[in-house]
Amino acid sequence: MIHLKRVGAVLVFALLVSCFVEEVAGGSLEIVAENQLQEIGLHLYPNPVEDVLYFEIAQQMTEVRVFNLAGQLVISQDKPQEQLDVSRLSEGIYVLEIRTENGQKLRKKFVKQ
Repeated sequence: MIHLKRVGAVLVFALLVSCFVEEVAGGSLEIVAENQLQEIGLHLYPNPVEDVLYFEIAQQMTEVRVFNLAGQLVISQDKPQEQLDVSRLSEGIYVLEIRTENGQKLRKKFVKQ
């Protein structure tokens, strides 16, 4: 099954695997499947989470942001640690975005209980 969604001028589709699509410089698209995040070295736990979300990453972080499924920014940290207090968030599904020193953006979904 293929899901189609229009985001601005870009038509995004997702197969049964979970993936993230991002427009990068020059108008090209970058697609990162969730299984590739493990190869990059991003691990979240516990997931689902109640109060504190811990993450391990093999690269130096410069910023951590959390978005709800409507795309609204709900948490932002400029000098991130490898843990994040999510106790104020409502129950639901969120996307953690980590920016690295080399400019890469890594995203992974988590569930807040």
